[in-house]
Amino acid sequence: MDTIEEIRESIHSYLRDRDKVKIQCLDCKEWRWVTKKAINQPFFTGWCQECAKKNVPAWRGGIKRGPYKPLERRILSLNPQGYRLVGLPPGDSRIGMAMANRCILEHRLVVADNLGRDLYKWETVHHCNHKRDDNRIENLTLFSSRRHQQITILEKRITYLEKLLRQANIPLNGGRLT
Repeated sequence: MDTIEEIRESIHSYLRDRDKVKIQCLDCKEWRWVTKKAINQPFFTGWCQECAKKNVPAWRGGIKRGPYKPLERRILSLNPQGYRLVGLPPGDSRIGMAMANRCILEHRLVVADNLGRDLYKWETVHHCNHKRDDNRIENLTLFSSRRHQQITILEKRITYLEKLLRQANIPLNGGRLT
């Protein structure tokens, strides 16, 4: 059994870390935890502290290592559901689709860029292979929210029926009964 102190510490650590997301540094590519509040700040660069010191302009006391390009899209983090978030610069053409913090889900951005228009709120992008980090255009399909809900229900039913067939030792040949 856990002691009261261990339980109390696990509760405190949950409450302390629930408003954090994991992001990758733009230069050194190392992952770190950052508060959601920090990401929403206008001066947020996406660098870790060490890389930020290297990239600070000379007039602020640092050595400028490379050009800072604030007008680039950049992958910020994964949201709690496992989808990639992309930060948009202020003048980006897809800023209308972004959330209040100028972030957009990468799979919606890929489909919008492919179609050449912004997606409507009622349009849903479906991952065909169900891997949320696989955002290749071949793996993405655009549906209305209602149609996506229907397809999700059908896929769950098919998976359930296949499971029943396997439990009954009925062989499947390429998805068809033999």
